Amino acid sequence: MAGPVVRTGRSATAATAEVARLLRMMSTARTWTPVLHWGLALVVDAVPGAEMASVVVSDRGRLRPAGCTDERAWRVDLAQRQAGDGPCVQALHAGTTVRADLTEVRVHWPAFARSAREQHVHGFISAPLARGDPGPAALNLYSGRSHALDAVEQPRIDRVAHLISMSLRGFGFPD
Repeated sequence: MAGPVVRTGRSATAATAEVARLLRMMSTARTWTPVLHWGLALVVDAVPGAEMASVVVSDRGRLRPAGCTDERAWRVDLAQRQAGDGPCVQALHAGTTVRADLTEVRVHWPAFARSAREQHVHGFISAPLARGDPGPAALNLYSGRSHALDAVEQPRIDRVAHLISMSLRGFGFPD
């Protein structure tokens, strides 16, 4: 698995305090890995309905999980890599945010749907970290409930993806 699994369960107030900790970490970290893991944990706390988050890197066209908050997210990312398709793959190729629930996944990405169902992941948002361009990385938000992520507004997704991207940029992410 790509790095340690981080689960937080923090309230929004506690998550705000973690932002200060993340900024301190960014000023002293030598690599992007700890910054990414704490950033993903904060994303789960900040996005209503999100239960898991991950970042996937496209390394010469091959998907590589870079970090996740939950082992199920890691497994879902690997299943998209093996299927060669899914919300994350589409977000990377199209350079736009992709939203889906398990019913839509069954229709659009049937080779991936079984793995998602086996991991009890029913809600998906995948956003490129370099918004508007096919980028080398994507942020994925997952939920165990269908439609749990439907109410998340696009500006919030854009801000979260931008913050993750900016916090990693100084480390040469992805390396």
